[in-house]
Amino acid sequence: KYDALGGQTELKPHRDGSVLSFNIALNPALEFEGGGTWFASFDDAVKIDQGQVVSHSSALLHGGHGISSGKRYILVGFVILEGYDSW
Repeated sequence: KYDALGGQTELKPHRDGSVLSFNIALNPALEFEGGGTWFASFDDAVKIDQGQVVSHSSALLHGGHGISSGKRYILVGFVILEGYDSW
């Protein structure tokens, strides 16, 4: 959850320790300003609306683009394969 009035408003750039990562938007994009998943390779954020999914290699440098108002709810998942070295 990202909350512009208190708590987490963004997630700094990082890499995940899995093979594949994905985010599912749980609320409509009109309920917040900003947001999206920022990717260093694009130098931009990919924005999705409720029910949509963005997935990517966990090795990509990415972060949660900040919101300036409202609340953004997402479900984040990771695909992990035993014995796979993602780095």
